[in-house]
Formats: sequence, C-alpha cells, structure tokens
Amino acid sequence: MGTGRARQEGRGFPLPSALDGLRDAPQAGADAARWKALFDGPSIGAIAVYAPDGTLKFTNRRMQEMFRVTDEQQAALEGHYNILRDEENVEPAVHAQLVRAFGGEAAEFPVTKYVVRPDDGNPAFATWMRGSVRPVLDAHGKVSEVVLFLVDVSDIESARLEVEEERSRAEAQLREIEHLYDTSPIGLCLLDRELRFVRINDRMAEINGLPKEVHLGRTLREVLPAALVDQIEPLYQGVLDTGEPVLNREIMGATQAFPGAKRHWVINYHPLRGPTGAIEGVGTVVQEVTFLKDTQRALRESEQHLRMVIQHAPVVLWALDAEGNFTLSEGRGLDALALRPGEVVGQSVYDLYADYPIILDRTRRSLQGESIEEIVEVGSRIFHARFIPRRNGKGSVIGSLGVAIDVTEREQAAEERSVLERRVLETQRLESLGVLAGGIAHDFNNLLMGVLGSADLALQEIPPGTAGRQYLKQIETTAVRAAELTNQMLAYSGQGRFVIETICMNRIVREMTGLLQTVISKKATLELDLEDPLPAVEADASQMRQVVMNLITNASEALQDQSGTIRVRTRNRDVTRNQLVACNCPGDIPPGPCISVTVSDDGVGMDAETRRRIFDPFFTTKFTGRGLGLAGVLGIVRGHGGAVCVETTPGGGSVFEILLPLAPGGAPAPKPTKREERVAAGTLRVLVADDDEMVLQVSTLMLESAGFEVVVACDGQEAVELFREQADEIDLVLLDMTMPRLSGEEAFRELREISPDVPVVLSSGYTEQEARGRLEGDGVAGFVQKPYRAVDLMGEIQNALQLSSLPKPRPL
Repeated sequence: MGTGRARQEGRGFPLPSALDGLRDAPQAGADAARWKALFDGPSIGAIAVYAPDGTLKFTNRRMQEMFRVTDEQQAALEGHYNILRDEENVEPAVHAQLVRAFGGEAAEFPVTKYVVRPDDGNPAFATWMRGSVRPVLDAHGKVSEVVLFLVDVSDIESARLEVEEERSRAEAQLREIEHLYDTSPIGLCLLDRELRFVRINDRMAEINGLPKEVHLGRTLREVLPAALVDQIEPLYQGVLDTGEPVLNREIMGATQAFPGAKRHWVINYHPLRGPTGAIEGVGTVVQEVTFLKDTQRALRESEQHLRMVIQHAPVVLWALDAEGNFTLSEGRGLDALALRPGEVVGQSVYDLYADYPIILDRTRRSLQGESIEEIVEVGSRIFHARFIPRRNGKGSVIGSLGVAIDVTEREQAAEERSVLERRVLETQRLESLGVLAGGIAHDFNNLLMGVLGSADLALQEIPPGTAGRQYLKQIETTAVRAAELTNQMLAYSGQGRFVIETICMNRIVREMTGLLQTVISKKATLELDLEDPLPAVEADASQMRQVVMNLITNASEALQDQSGTIRVRTRNRDVTRNQLVACNCPGDIPPGPCISVTVSDDGVGMDAETRRRIFDPFFTTKFTGRGLGLAGVLGIVRGHGGAVCVETTPGGGSVFEILLPLAPGGAPAPKPTKREERVAAGTLRVLVADDDEMVLQVSTLMLESAGFEVVVACDGQEAVELFREQADEIDLVLLDMTMPRLSGEEAFRELREISPDVPVVLSSGYTEQEARGRLEGDGVAGFVQKPYRAVDLMGEIQNALQLSSLPKPRPL
C-alpha cells in the first residue's frame, strides 16, 4: 500500500481487472472525503490512492487493517509518503508495475507473499495478496491519480500450498515404495487372473534367472520350469478361487538361474482386489531360504559330529544353572564315574558331590564369576578340570560350564617317572658309594696281603712255644678280621665273594631261630610266618644268614626297649613292574616270580630324611657305634640280583622286604670242589705279575717256601715280555687283574696268544665273579682273592695244576 511495511516474496496468477470502472471515480483533485465515501465500505477490498508523482493521498479502512496501520499513522503518511521513491521496501517486480501505472498503463499483481511488520510492536506476519493498479485520467488524458487495489488470498493460497505439499509427499512416498519394491531383497511380483506377470522386482527376476522385461506380459508357464509351475500353479488358482491367502508355504525346485540345483523358498500369496472388491490378481512374496536350509543341515551335521566326538572323547562336559543344578552331563569320561550321559541332569552338584569339598568350592567360585583350572580326584580317578562361569548378554552370571579330562594314567605315569628318576638317582648314589667302597676294599686288601702273608710265613718258621709267636697269631687274627670288614665293604658294593648254592630261605630262618632269640630285646616277641613249600633260590647261605641277622637286629633296636613284635614272613610272590616302581626298590630284580622275605617291627619308624640315608655306609641313628648293617644287607641282596623294599612311617614301625629271584628250573647248583691242602713234589717255575711291591714280596716268599721258582713282573707289559722270552720255562702264571700299562685282562689275552695251554691263576682285591666276568669263557685256571694266606694260594695252584699234566707242588 506504500507504507514501507510490506515486501513481496512470491509470484501469483493474473487478477481480472476490478477497477475498470474507475472512469466514473472522482476526478483529479477530488478530496479525500469523496474517495472515502466511494471506497471505504466493508465489502470493498484494500485500496490506496496516489498522486501522479507517487505521493499517498488516501487509503481505505480495509487497507489500514490489512497492514495494521492506525489512523494517526495513516494521517502522518498521507501527503508525505511516496511509493515511487520507496525502492528499498517494495519488491522490484511490484515497483515496475507501479511505474507502468503511473505512466498511464494498467497493471496486474500476481499472488504474492508479503511480510508485514507492524509498528505497534506486534510480531511480523506473512499474508498472500493479489491485486491491480489503475491510473485515473483527467479530461486531457493525463494521470490525475493512481489507484492500488489489493485482495487478501492467504486462505486460498495456504490451501493450495498444502495440497501441493501433500501431493509432493505422496509422490515421494510412492517413489520410495517403488524403490523399496524394486530393490527389496525379497522377491515380489504381481500376476493378473490369467497368471501373467504385471509387475516384478529385481530380486524376483534374479531368482527366476531372467530379465524383468522378459517376465512382463508372460504367464508362469512361459517363464518358469514346468516342474516348478506344477507345484505353485494350484496355489495361485486357489487364491483366485477362494480369496484366501496362502502363507509361509515351503517350495523346493529349480529355476532358470539354478537349473542343476535344488533351491528352497518360502512363498506367500495374497489376493489383489479392485475398487469393487473383485479379485483382479495375486501378489507374490518369495524369500529364498536355500542358504538357511544348507546352514541348518550343516549345523545338524556339525552337532551330530560334535555329539559323536563328545560321546567318544575321554572327557566329561557339564553345565549348571545358577542354583548348581545340572542341565548338561555328557562325554565318555562319565564311564570312569559309572554314570550315563544325562543321568545327573536335574540333580544338584552340592548333593551329588557332597563328599568332595574341592569340587564344591570350585563350583561356587565359578558361579561367582571366576574361571578356574584344577586337578581333582573323584574316587580312584584323577581329572584335569576347568570351571567356567556362564554369562548372559548383560554379563551377569547365570550358571557354570565345565570340562574335565581323565588324566589318571598320565598322572600315574608322571608319578612312576618321578619314582623312577628318584630310583635312578638313588641307584647312582649307591653305585658311587659302592665303587668307593670297592676301591677302598681292594687297596686295603693289598695292604692286608702283606700283613697276613708275612704273619703266616713267620708262623711257619717259628716253632710252637717260641717267645713272640702269640703276637704273630694276634697279628694274623687282626688281619683276618680286617679282611672280613673289607669283605663287608665288597658286599655293599655288590662285589662280595659268594659261595652260590641252591637253598631254601625257610631252612635258613628256622636254623637261626635259636640264635635270633639271643640277639633281640628281651621285651620283643619273635613271630615266624613261613609259607611252605617255598621255592628255592640260588644264594650264599652264610650271606643270607647275615642279611636276616642284620634285619632282625635293626628291628629289635627300633623297639627301643619297648614291648613289641618282630615278624619274619616268607612268601612266594609274583611282582609287577608297577609294584616295584611304587615301593622304590633299590636293586635290579626283574618283574615276575620271586621269593619274599619280610622283617617288620612295631618300633619308632623313620622320617623321610632317615629313610633316604639308611643304606649309606656307616650311617646310624644310634649314639655310639657305626657299621655296615643295612648297607651290607643292600650290597648282599643286590649282589644276588635281588632288591630291598622299605615301608616306614614315624611312630608306625618299619617293614623291610627282601626280593630274591627263583633258582632256574629248581635244580641245585653244583657245589664248588673243596681244595686239597697239599702240593705235589717237583720244581716248577711261576711268573708272578703284580704292581704292588709288598704283594710281590709276600707271594714270592709263599711260592718259594712251597718249592717253586719265581719270576716277578711289576706290571702287565713286563709280564708279557718276560713270558714271551721264557714261555717254555714258565709252568704257571699268577696274574693280578689291576695293573698299569697293560691290565690283567689285556695281559691275560696276550699270554693266551703266546701259549694257549699255560695255566693262569688270577689274583685281585675284587671278587672272583668280577674277575672271571671279564674273562668269561677264556679258560681261567683259578682265582685267589687278596688278602690270601699261603694255604689259599697253594690250594688254587693245586687245582690249576690238576687241570694240566704238570707235576704237582709239594706240601708246605
């Protein structure tokens, strides 16, 4: 209207001329009252009148209301406001129309949006208007006034815009639906009553294996394989006939896309009705589930395989709910627990395993959220178990899972390995001590040889009753006792000198009963439990008596002057490897039949440290005294191929068991020939080889006293060289087994190469078995163990010469 408060913001449509009759309006110069009388009625639109120069002359009431202008504001505007110069607040297009009107040309305003900003402080508002502007000409044809006519069309325009907006939304939704239809991962299509394709989406065309355009206008039979149409055509026809949908029908077949493979689909058929409600076609929704079916089949097969593995694997699998009730119990490992798969489902773990606190504790901890690995024992079986909390999607513990592997054999094998390792270490330690004891005994025997031999020779030269003879006898007796001690050391080392014969251990024990009663404590009771008949063993009877005596003496001392019972028991046993490993037997007895001699007591027993050292030489728990008691027992038994088992606990007494192998075939072994103490007459030459000067001196004196000529060698190499030079003159060789340069064994073999028939008597501080064992089958003529007396040496020489045609030595 030219107030400067409105601004055009849109375009409209042409307005039919409503001011064509303005030629009858007041002429130029008419006052405002006349305009007001003409255009201020209630039914008249908004009108503004401008002077030819653009100055506002008049606005009617409707114009003031439309732009919220008061009378005072209107009075201030009239005669002052010029719309032609108000280019800032008037849209350029509207301003151009005004310029045309003031130039004498009528103009129309399109529907335009105006934003009105009242001066009364109320907020701005928008309104839609349309109108026209007409010049009023005077009698000369010049513009005397310009009339602006506006009509408020906000309601009509708002309705039109709303309709257009709604249509736009509907079109957008339709495009979205069509897009979803075409791009849906589910196959969709529409068929008419003749089962021709009317519409089809991309997925359905992909399933059928043909382009979309090939489907349109064609029937099912023209597109799909006959075998598939035979399945689905009756379903379509049923929908057309009944109007009832077919839902979730599973179909299997082949299409053009997959002609050689069976595919699986889930299909839904819906009737399509027209405006009248009549069925005009069928809508189809197809979802391919081939992958799902394959996955389900693979899952079933996997579950079957897993169940087979679980059923045959040596494990136990279980699951518990939050209260500790079994919901799963599977695995072949249940066999070891005498349970069947699923047997304990529904039972409480706290009831079923009430006697196993460790299982209940680990279960409670797993139900509190802790994962645990544990070795548990159930009955006689050992399991490696894992307890795992079971959680829901929120992380809360809702139960427990577990798996256990039966490791009984593995744990037993590990224990056996550990026992064997300890046994090997024990054996190595004992063997080391045995080597030490044997070496000491050998060297000590060489020393005793000089003492005992010299005393023996001196006694032969001094007549009875001579002063000092008793001192020589005392020296001889002491040397013999020392030799007995070295024999005990050799017995410990397993190299004792045994006289082997077939004996019965029952007879040995019975013969010793009277003697045993005298050596045990007066408060001790001796009980015999002898199995009869008892198979024979091959052993040295005197050594076996020593073993029994030492064990019973040890049992009596364990009673410590307290009343108790010592039991001696013999049994025929058949021991297994596991039994030998379990009892940690020092010895080399093989599994199988054997003889068992057991000595047990009710004494104080032993702790682990004492048990570990009882077979050490000279170890004792007594305040005074030391000896080779149990060490000697072990040496004698090992020397006989047996073993010693010990069971003991502090305060619970001790049990010593001797295991001896049976005599082969039960036949008695031939007894050694008793030496005849004589030497035949004649003059013979003997080669004596020994690296110990004292032994050479004593043995030379013994041989010369018996009438022999003696040739001496200080080592094996010298002995071979002398024999090679004097082979025809040397009748017998006395050969030490331990010498430098050439050992006795090496020297013996070279002597045999020079003269295979010469008798060779071996001499050693070690045992006869040790010496002969190195030369098995080589024809050794005899053996004399150091220290020896002249009569022992002459006896071996006597036996050696009996095997040859040489003259015998004369008696001493």
